[in-house]
Amino acid sequence: MVSESSSVPSTPSSSPDFIDVEGFFTREKAKPRALYVCLYCKASPWNDGYKGNARRHIINHHPYLIGLSSRQNRSQQSLDTYITSSTTPSAAALRNTFNRQAYVDAIIGLVTRRRVAFSMVEWDELKDLALACNPAIEDSLITSRRTVMRYISASYELYADHLAQSLQSAVSMIHISSDLWTSPHRHGMLAVCGQWVDKDYGLRKALLGLLECPKDHSGKSQAGLIADVLKRFGIRRVGYHTGDNATSNNTCLEALSEKLFSEREIIFDPVRRRIRCFGHIINLSLQAFLLARSKEALQAAIHATGNVAGAQPVETFSAALGESAPPASDIPVDQALEENHGRQQRDRNARRVEFSGWEGIGALRKLHHLAVWLRNSTIHSDDWREAVDRSLGIDNTTRWSSWYKTISVALDKKVQIVQFMVDHDKDIGR
Repeated sequence: MVSESSSVPSTPSSSPDFIDVEGFFTREKAKPRALYVCLYCKASPWNDGYKGNARRHIINHHPYLIGLSSRQNRSQQSLDTYITSSTTPSAAALRNTFNRQAYVDAIIGLVTRRRVAFSMVEWDELKDLALACNPAIEDSLITSRRTVMRYISASYELYADHLAQSLQSAVSMIHISSDLWTSPHRHGMLAVCGQWVDKDYGLRKALLGLLECPKDHSGKSQAGLIADVLKRFGIRRVGYHTGDNATSNNTCLEALSEKLFSEREIIFDPVRRRIRCFGHIINLSLQAFLLARSKEALQAAIHATGNVAGAQPVETFSAALGESAPPASDIPVDQALEENHGRQQRDRNARRVEFSGWEGIGALRKLHHLAVWLRNSTIHSDDWREAVDRSLGIDNTTRWSSWYKTISVALDKKVQIVQFMVDHDKDIGR
């Protein structure tokens, strides 16, 4: 065999300086040195003891394994390079296809409508997503949360001006509604919405303001914020106000009436122009049907409503349905029954009249305590899911449909719930 140094021929200039031959050969023990045996020769495998000869064999006989080829293959590579360069757009062309205004609008919509943090634009993943769509726009991307805030403010001012023009050209009065809301970060926010008929006689509605209401949530404080919104949009033809049945809304509209007249000479009747939330009225009716355990209990709630000076009937009636019944001393007791049954019966009567609302109805009381018990422990919830396979929910005075949903689940899953309560009777304890 020739030596390694004299057997290595000159290779084309396009060949690599170093080829790792270990992946193309297997080693066989031999003397005086182990052989490189080609894995790609099919008839009789080529072998040699020198690595340089093995490298030359790969270059000359299997060039496709290392990216080298014959002149034809090299010509094909040149053709492929030409086609690729002619079909791949330049960086300038890619930048020209980028619609930055549409990109800014999309970022604003994503942040405001989906309640995403301003810091979203600083996420590497969002940047990678944009660059995957167009790799030439890196210097055009929004990467600062402060920039996003400026864009949102500018966008609001632009559309607020358009909205003001629509409001001022309306053919109807501008009817408003307002409500307090607590944000996930525990900020008190007052939403002010408007509804009107525009100049084309189309019904329009819009959120006019979402204002922070710090510290003071009184009706007077809310009135000041609402008045500012009306002034901001140049609204003078104030129509009706729709709000919930909270007493603070009475104070709010009275203060709003005074403020509008004193500052802008706008007349607004706080009594005539108030519309109570109809859903709340229906809810109170259903509460009376569901929670008043007797005609006497309902009459007691109505009587309590009439005895509170200066109160609004709706609010007082709602509170009376959920409060304790009158003391036992105010309820006539059959003297004969008292003498026959003694103290034990009187105690039972006292306990019976002590409860009102859902506590006075055994089935609702049991459902309530079961819902509370399930929420006290994840272990309880796991057992419930395994046995019933449906969330029970829980009653909530501010969620009008909460009792409906809880009762519906109880009826639909009655068999499973009864068995669950039998199995966990000692743990539930009610």
